[in-house]
Amino acid sequence: MKALHIEHNGEKVYERYWTPVRHRTLLRFFSCAKSLTALAVGLLVADGQISLDAPVYTYFPEYPQNADEPWFRQMTIRDMLEMRTCFSKTTYNKLSRTENWVESFFTTKPDHPAGTIFRYDTSSAHVLAALVEKTAGKDILELLKERVLYDTGFSEWSYMVKDPFGVSMGGSGLMATANDMLRLGSLVMNKGEYKGEQIYPREFAEDMVSFKVSPYFDHHDFKGYGYMTWMIPGGFAFYGMGSQFVLMYPELSLVVVTAADTQKVPGAETMLKKAVYRRIVRPLGGRYDEPEDRKGMPMMPYGGSPIEDSINGREYFFMDNKSGFEVMSIRLGMDHGTLHYRLKGRRYELPFGIDELKPSLFPGYKSKCSTFSSWLDDETLYIKSWINDDATGSVTFKIFFGDDTAVVQMGETEETSFKEYNGIFNLSAAS
Repeated sequence: MKALHIEHNGEKVYERYWTPVRHRTLLRFFSCAKSLTALAVGLLVADGQISLDAPVYTYFPEYPQNADEPWFRQMTIRDMLEMRTCFSKTTYNKLSRTENWVESFFTTKPDHPAGTIFRYDTSSAHVLAALVEKTAGKDILELLKERVLYDTGFSEWSYMVKDPFGVSMGGSGLMATANDMLRLGSLVMNKGEYKGEQIYPREFAEDMVSFKVSPYFDHHDFKGYGYMTWMIPGGFAFYGMGSQFVLMYPELSLVVVTAADTQKVPGAETMLKKAVYRRIVRPLGGRYDEPEDRKGMPMMPYGGSPIEDSINGREYFFMDNKSGFEVMSIRLGMDHGTLHYRLKGRRYELPFGIDELKPSLFPGYKSKCSTFSSWLDDETLYIKSWINDDATGSVTFKIFFGDDTAVVQMGETEETSFKEYNGIFNLSAAS
């Protein structure tokens, strides 16, 4: 641990540092920078300088455009804030000092439609930082300091690390004190109000911490994602690699900031979050789900979806893929359903329970399994099958349904088999 700060009811009640960190020491808060980038975007939206629903490419005519890539051209600023870009991973090579980090976002081939599934993408935040700096004509952190952060007492000596081409690393480059992050957390928790004064646009601040998309699949211990901000039981949070946390609990008027170095310690982030919950949150009256790595079921089943009738039984055809998937449909009943699909010319059926487990044999392998499903949001169905046989592991499907399309993210954890159930697959609906 490097630092721990606690604010309760608007007053700092705890402050501790571990050698060699001190009050004025700047610490790398890594991906907490993403939430700060979102705040800067919000200022420009409030000023009318950019639009959340504008395609990002329209702001960067200087870069080669993916003119023949409709999935890229439909990607908006809002999609980027919600981590629903058309890319499966960060587009730039952080080790390269010759390849332009921002330009890579405009030249990398997309692999699925934007605005569909959640995929954590640091290049999204980096390009948004570039957009802010290009539009405002100044460093992203300086803009925020001048407009908002100096009013909270944010340190003058804080800064953002730059990429090799001089753009602030809006996805990971924030250098600030633990006290800076406590003030930032208080500002966001109170929807842009600080010490009784509204110093940041309230509407965007509210949107920033509101559920927009479920990150469940790759990220199991979060309830949702807003604008580059995580939803946690009882509140929301900024997260940075190595246990850099800003945890905000509005019902308790509580902000907790941790700074640590746990990158190479397995399970350390979960242990630290549990310690915060047990030693701080719960004694103050918080009775939320305890943070843990919930690799089984989503933290809170979303319930039904308004699109159930429109997708029930409808066939969706896979685009060419290495696994050999050809067609898929979902049949939904009251408390159960069935995933139908054709793989390499053979038809299969996987029964699943709705918000409960249903035992069966996994298609093609005849391994005993138990399968669960839940809606993560209005458009996304999550299906997970636990393999309970001499083959042990799981197979997961996360399915986003558009108007006439679908995107399926698959993953498996079995040691040697089920390898065809990996990747992101694009589908089109039968007319």
